[in-house]
Amino acid sequence: MDKNNLTKNKEKIIQKALEIFNKKNIEVQGQKDIDDIVYHLKYIDLAIDYDELKIFSNYFEWLRDVFISYNLSVHELIRALYALAEAITYLFDDKYAKRVYNIIDTTIQSSINQRIKGEPLTFSKNYNHIDDDLYTIYDKYLEAILNLDNEEAFKIINEVIDKGYNTKEIYMNIFQRALYKLGELWQKNMITVAQEHYGTSITRRIMERINTNEIDYDSNSPVFLGVCAPNDNHEVGLRMICDFLESDGWKTIFIGSSTTISSVIDILNNHKVDVLGISISLSIYLNDAKELINQVRKSFPDIKILVGGNAIKGDDKLVKKLGADDTALDANEIIPVTKTLIKK
Repeated sequence: MDKNNLTKNKEKIIQKALEIFNKKNIEVQGQKDIDDIVYHLKYIDLAIDYDELKIFSNYFEWLRDVFISYNLSVHELIRALYALAEAITYLFDDKYAKRVYNIIDTTIQSSINQRIKGEPLTFSKNYNHIDDDLYTIYDKYLEAILNLDNEEAFKIINEVIDKGYNTKEIYMNIFQRALYKLGELWQKNMITVAQEHYGTSITRRIMERINTNEIDYDSNSPVFLGVCAPNDNHEVGLRMICDFLESDGWKTIFIGSSTTISSVIDILNNHKVDVLGISISLSIYLNDAKELINQVRKSFPDIKILVGGNAIKGDDKLVKKLGADDTALDANEIIPVTKTLIKK
């Protein structure tokens, strides 16, 4: 079966789906609902491509939260997804159609069962904050960036530095926690995109301000090249990774977002790099990351490649499917993981 089979046949699928929607009295409010169908197909394609149900289930949980935040009917969303599965049964062979149906049905039934049991529906990171004082500071920092108050945000971090907390503690227990929370609030439509962008921007500025230690490299220092997957613009977590590695004696080349495959190849041709780190924030960028890895492997078969970010979440199966060597859940894991990689 070809990759992206559903997306390639989206016009036929949309036409059949709209016919079924009409028969079942499922309301279609215009182009936005059609665009939603295309997104459903993209994520089902990815789930099939990588043989990973959670790619679609994570997408569904996000979409469900968006519907709730806009006071839209989740029941109608579920009806539309089952109708989409029905449309696919008309156009594809039984084995393939059954696989699509199972992805949709398993995701929806799991979500319903989890809600009945009151279990958490989304993946969450369990942070062990150092003490109640630091947690309180995180709370105040989050409030400051949500209020677009950069003066207060800088003041809070200066105070926590004065209390003796080091950069790593601040990164993991305040910045990383706040950025995950911002993403969650934005996905649930509880904050505006401006607030989310501002919080990310001010956090990046404060990181640059407090991480001013000069590091002496020697000729034996290992080199880490940090890039986002092509088309992925979420780079602050990757910046944290580079800062942690520099504190451990690595030399880092931080490219971040706006990455192209040709630019990465050019850097690898002109600089010694021991580990290439690729950040992937959303599943929609998995294929972009895979293409980058494939191209790098052709010219640099011995380079170690590390993938991470919200799309990976420590999933070893995804790491192998992408052709990477390993992953790190967060900045805390990056040092032991990279040390192990360069010893192989």
